Amino acid sequence: MIRLENVRKLYFEGTPREAVAIENANLTVENPGAVILKGPSGSGKSTLLSIVGALNKPSSGDVEGEDCQTAGEVRQRLPPGEAGADFPAVSPAG
Repeated sequence: MIRLENVRKLYFEGTPREAVAIENANLTVENPGAVILKGPSGSGKSTLLSIVGALNKPSSGDVEGEDCQTAGEVRQRLPPGEAGADFPAVSPAG
C-alpha cells in the first residue's frame, strides 16, 4: 500500500520565486493496485510521482508505504551511478 496525506511541494520556498507544485494531495493505493495520473502540463503529475518514488521530498505532509525506503536508503544499497529514474522525453506539438 502507498498512502499520501496532505502532501505539499513548493519550489524556491521562501523566495520571491516560490511556486506551489502540489497542494494538499491525498492518495491511497492498495496492493495490488494501479493508478493513472491525468492532467494538463504543469499540474504536478511528475512531481507527485517523484515524491512517491522517493526521488523528491514533499515540503509537508506524509508519505507512507509498505516496505518503503527513503531515497537515501535506496541509493546506499545501489552500486554507484545506478540510482535514478527514466521519464519519457516529451516534445511540444508544433
